[in-house]
Amino acid sequence: MPACHICMKTLTVGSMSGHLKLIHFVRNVNERKHLLNLCNNRTNIRCCPCPVPGCDHRGRLLERHLDRVHVTLGQGELDLLKDLARRRETDRLLRQLRDTNPEIPLTTTWDDNNDLVITDLPPTKKPARRACHRRACLALYQKHKILQRNWRWLKEEHQRAKRELWAFRRAHKLSHTVVPEQTPESRIQRDSPDKVTPVKFVTLSPDGSEKIQRMKVSSLRLEHIKPWAEGNRRGNRMRAIAVPTSFECVIEAYQAAREGMDPSATAHNNAGSKVSRIKAFILYMSVGVSKTSDWRFLFNVERIKSFYKSLMTSSNLKPTSVLHYLQSIKQFLVHASATQVPACKLNKAEWFTIHSTFSMLVKSIRRPVVRHQQETKRAKHEVLPTKQHLRTFQLQARKNIPLVLEKLRRKPANTGLRYEFYGLLSGYWSTLYGHRPCVLKNMVDQEVTVARLTRDRTEEKDFLILLA
Repeated sequence: MPACHICMKTLTVGSMSGHLKLIHFVRNVNERKHLLNLCNNRTNIRCCPCPVPGCDHRGRLLERHLDRVHVTLGQGELDLLKDLARRRETDRLLRQLRDTNPEIPLTTTWDDNNDLVITDLPPTKKPARRACHRRACLALYQKHKILQRNWRWLKEEHQRAKRELWAFRRAHKLSHTVVPEQTPESRIQRDSPDKVTPVKFVTLSPDGSEKIQRMKVSSLRLEHIKPWAEGNRRGNRMRAIAVPTSFECVIEAYQAAREGMDPSATAHNNAGSKVSRIKAFILYMSVGVSKTSDWRFLFNVERIKSFYKSLMTSSNLKPTSVLHYLQSIKQFLVHASATQVPACKLNKAEWFTIHSTFSMLVKSIRRPVVRHQQETKRAKHEVLPTKQHLRTFQLQARKNIPLVLEKLRRKPANTGLRYEFYGLLSGYWSTLYGHRPCVLKNMVDQEVTVARLTRDRTEEKDFLILLA
């Protein structure tokens, strides 16, 4: 809801005019019109100068200039600058209206704090400057006029050259984004068929310092970017991928939300794995893009599908792992769209298209995942022993365990006999109770101590088998 710039009271749009007329006694119709436009953010600032300090832009379309040129400013700073431009334009309009000496006097003015106040005093006029007739002053004045004329001519030539450049780009359907100059090694060759773009990886050196590596990747063949296929487990380089600055805070917030209030080591590793998949996706989508701060490079359905194809064909990932990639990225995009990042320029329709694309990909991979699960289950069943094999092993174990024990009594230092006895005994227990042999041998010292105490306290004849 709009607010009155005199008393800072929040009102509706329909009641603002009556509020200015009855409460603040703004009788002049034109004055009330300018104040209403200021309160409703409808003041025309298209041709106003840029309010950013140090910027001398005085052309048209100020709002587009702020959004396209001053990209480092956040959305809150841009809103404050636009509000400052509206205040300056309203001040200029009110001064012009006051200079016309209207029949109904104006009742508002600006104080030293750039706020509107009520006053009945007429504005004070600045005393006229005296003209100096000295020769030195006249010479400086003439020189100033000549420099000012030359500056205007250069500005007109610059504007004409800019118009010709834009017309040439529109005629040849070229991009309007200005690409900054790069080194010869990393320059994007737009005219050649093989476009090469440097991709930055941040790795940790043995001494703990960060080391930046650059790797040339073809932007036409994006499947060559495979950080998920470089190294295994701890040797994988996905966690060292450097993402744009506008993504860092959002990724950290997403990781904290995945870990929870009191994360365990497993939860921390799982959240780190999800973040690594998200970084790989951002790296893949940002190849060949000169501006990543506005997040608009994510709105590329064809490249999203290409990312899915590269996961399925150009990597060693199974369909279940690809499904984890898609689900992690989809969850992050939902989190990012709900966070409303100030630097993000994607609208609701574009976010909906991105979410729909990932939903379609998740749905299309369901069948390969089920097929892979069935094949894995079938392969496991093929290596499982049958019931006849288990019965035969039990009979052989009952027969051979006493023989091996007799041999161990005669030769207690024989390691091979101890391993044979352990294998027969653990296999026999596994066939009876279903435990794996690794469960039987992974006993810690505390469990051995408890077993000894239990044997000493009870009268049952329990056995504690120690193998070297």
